[in-house]
Amino acid sequence: MSEDASSPHEAAQDLQPPLLQPHPDRGVLLDELHARPRPVLPAPCLVTRLDIQITPDEAAEHLARLSAHAKLAENARHASFKVGDIDVVFERRTEFVSYTIIDLKPEKDALASNAPDPTVDRLLQGAPGRLVSAIRLHLVKAKNGNPDRSWCSDLFGGEAFAASLIRDGAAGLASDFKPDRTGFIRFLVFDSNTNDVVRGRMVQRILEMEAYRAAAMLALPLARRAGAALDRLDASLDEVNARIAAGPHAGKDRDILHRLTRLAGEAERLRAEGDYRFAAARAYGDLVSDRNDRLREQRVEGHERVGVFIARRLTPALQTCQAVSERQHAMAQRVDRAVRMLTTRVQVDLEDQNSALLDAMNRRAEAQLRLQEAVEMLSTVAITYYGVGLIHYLAKGAAELGWPVNPSLYAGVATPIVFFGTVFGVRVLRRWLSKHPPA
Repeated sequence: MSEDASSPHEAAQDLQPPLLQPHPDRGVLLDELHARPRPVLPAPCLVTRLDIQITPDEAAEHLARLSAHAKLAENARHASFKVGDIDVVFERRTEFVSYTIIDLKPEKDALASNAPDPTVDRLLQGAPGRLVSAIRLHLVKAKNGNPDRSWCSDLFGGEAFAASLIRDGAAGLASDFKPDRTGFIRFLVFDSNTNDVVRGRMVQRILEMEAYRAAAMLALPLARRAGAALDRLDASLDEVNARIAAGPHAGKDRDILHRLTRLAGEAERLRAEGDYRFAAARAYGDLVSDRNDRLREQRVEGHERVGVFIARRLTPALQTCQAVSERQHAMAQRVDRAVRMLTTRVQVDLEDQNSALLDAMNRRAEAQLRLQEAVEMLSTVAITYYGVGLIHYLAKGAAELGWPVNPSLYAGVATPIVFFGTVFGVRVLRRWLSKHPPA
């Protein structure tokens, strides 16, 4: 179970043509081909697997804890080592780490003891993360692949367990999918004539099928919470749409827009929380189907097949998650349409208000223009009056000095000249000001 001293990438470096520059991720891609080697399992053996959901920081802590048992590279994704006589396989995935613990000398009733596994306790005591799945699989040698009904009934407490023939009848599989006192789901596998390598592949598929099922089901509680929240959002949005349909009102529209903004924020929060989890559930569900197909199950008379048991529980959960995911996107679109509809109506109302305001401004400007013309006319008359008065006084002064001047005649002749001269001057001044407005 130990790892090779060099990775496939390092071995391949000797074959790299010296004139070609390798892609920076080529080594990672080569290592990924051999990242999870299948275990080689004799019969009998007891395999314990735990899948733990972690954050990146918690993954680093798991690697640090394992450094006491094995020499691991930084950010290692796979490691095999021994703890006493027990083989341990560590795997790191995107959001999980898994431990597979292999006991090659198990007792016959290993699954019935319900006693804590000392290796598990010593390895994971105080480890960070949240346990998602815990599995114990007892692989035993049998004359044929049919599950031993007596053994299964004693272990699972009656006939209410799922059972299948797998690998075209070469092996049998049974489980009640109920956690024992220590929280482990128990599987009993009866193998007839497969070799150690084939057993390793078979057991790995069984373990992964249950682990991915548990990972996929993580989305169901979130879907239920999101469904309840979406029901509340639906009711609130229906009320808002009814208020929008009731007709425009400036004060109400502002209140409605504020409510729609809050609804849009909550809908976006729900979608952000659910998108990743629901997409992960679909991916894990596909992996469960793939692992089940590769087991090539056949029916055992009187018992539900293991794959059917899993599918009957997993498929409705995945469909619920898919329905909630679609509701989340539909809700976001509904809120967006309501916001756009209300925004359009508010904009139309604003345009009507702006048009009315412009009309009022035009009327006021027209009235001001007429008033200005009237004032200009009065100003012209006043200027003419004072201008003619000055001419009259000048003519009277000249007459007093003995000049042959008739003041009234001069004033009468000057009146139209001063009047029209003033009108002309005002117009010239207005044109000049229009071409040279004040800064």
